[in-house]
Amino acid sequence: MLRRPVLASLSEAEAHQDHAGEDAEKAEQLEQAGHDVKIVWRMTGSGDIAIRATDADGVESKPFWGPEAHGSSSWVHPGSEVGIGLNFPHAGCWNIHLARVNTSGDAWLTVS
Repeated sequence: MLRRPVLASLSEAEAHQDHAGEDAEKAEQLEQAGHDVKIVWRMTGSGDIAIRATDADGVESKPFWGPEAHGSSSWVHPGSEVGIGLNFPHAGCWNIHLARVNTSGDAWLTVS
């Protein structure tokens, strides 16, 4: 069962600032270990978006689907939007690393 989607955005504008704002704060509160979750990302740059999720020990949680392009969105920010499905196997701090040809960014989620 997928929980409600989480919106996050990474932009290359001005020092690769994270533009997720309040949605990023909500994202940290939504993640629970052992549950499938859909996370929607918006990222500037060119090329495909590669996504990697790792815990503090380097253990990787690979997306079970995606990244899948979203053709339309009501969330107006620069960049391309994709969705991914993740299931974090255990609680802890997880790094979500996103990379494109000419930019990259990281988001940290606390999984309970």
